[in-house]
Formats: sequence, C-alpha cells, structure tokens
Amino acid sequence: MTTTSVTSQIEPYIGLRPFRESEQDRFFGRDREISILLDKIRANRLTLLLAGSGVGKSSLLQAGVMPILRKDEATELIYHRDWAVDPGQALRKSISEHFVQRYRLTGLEERFAALPLKDTLRACTIFSTGQQILLLDQFEEFFNYQRFKKEFHPFIHELSAAVLDRTLPAVFVFSMREDFALELNSFKASLPGVFDNYFRLEKLTREQARLAIEQPLKATGYAFAPKAAGQEALLEQVL
Repeated sequence: MTTTSVTSQIEPYIGLRPFRESEQDRFFGRDREISILLDKIRANRLTLLLAGSGVGKSSLLQAGVMPILRKDEATELIYHRDWAVDPGQALRKSISEHFVQRYRLTGLEERFAALPLKDTLRACTIFSTGQQILLLDQFEEFFNYQRFKKEFHPFIHELSAAVLDRTLPAVFVFSMREDFALELNSFKASLPGVFDNYFRLEKLTREQARLAIEQPLKATGYAFAPKAAGQEALLEQVL
C-alpha cells in the first residue's frame, strides 16, 4: 500500500456489520444493483429483495437505495426492521416516528396504536401527500419471532390489506434471506401476487469487490500499490 497526501482520518472499512445510510460515501460496487432495485420500487406496489445471508441486502437498502430516495422531498421513506415484538404495533411505531421527526408532530403513536395498518397510512396523508415507501428489512425475522404467536396471522392479513389497497400512496419492499422465501407462502391466500416482482442480489463480482476495497481507501489519502499482494488476498477473502 502506498501513501498519498493524507486528507482524512476516516476508517475506510466498517467490518462485518451492514452499512448505514450515513456511510454511503464508503459504499461501492453496487451501482447496477441500486439502479435495478430503484426501478422496481418505483414501478411496483410490492418488491421482494432476496439474497443469501451476508450478501448485503441491508447495506444495499441503507447505503445504496435510501440516500437516493431521500433526495425526493415528497417521498416519505420509512425503514423498519424490528420483528421481535408485536409486528403491527412496531411497524406503526416506525411510521409514527418518521412523521413525528419530520413534521414535529405529537401524539401520533397513541393515535395510530388502535388503527389497522392501512388506516394508519391513510391518516398520514393528512400530513403529506407524498409517496410512502416502506422498506421492511430483515423480514425473515418476522417468521422467526412471530410464527407461533397470536399476532402472526393477523399481521399477515393487515399487511396484505395495506399492500392491496391501491387508494393508498404507498409501496412496499420485503427484504429477506432467500432461504426464507418460501415462508411467504403464508401470504398467498391474502396477497396472491406476493412472488410476482422480486430482485435477487448476487454476491459481488471480482471487479465489484475490487471497487469496494479500493474506493473507500482513497478517501483516507492512501491507495494500494498496483498489483499489491495484500489487495489480492483481500479479494480472495471477499469472494
């Protein structure tokens, strides 16, 4: 590795956890996938994002897709990934928190608590006429935590009703591990088209992995020497 003028003390790599939205400047190698997923979200009521464990679904959403969607001030972007508690209440809480933070409102969580999901989303149109985009990340955890609880089937019907209600200015993304995809059969009775539109995120190609290694390092003022042995070793570990 060679040194250029050191312009930053930023740690170039985040480790094994997913990228956060604030780390978009260190997220490289997924431009094509970001473009495809954005097109699907903008053109469809429901999009499934599927991938193997550790491939980078959450990173793609948070550091790739969300910063672009957030540039549209008319968009109400709601990211949710807490499936360990009552799923309907938790999702309504995420929705209320978004509108409370963005519009400095009060009392929404209590107001929304007793409403079905589709009525919650409809009530939000009082505050904003923009499109509501709900990114439901790590959705496989819904099945892990809720399968044998009384909230399981009611939430499936509640969420399906919201997806199917085209009078709502809302679109949905279910992001989950592909080995859990067949669990979505639980939705087929109430949401027949649940499998109609999906995007499978593949592992990084060698060139994508090279970008993911080289580009964040440049921001620190360092760079790999041409054909550096350490870089090739990193590529082998990533792939």
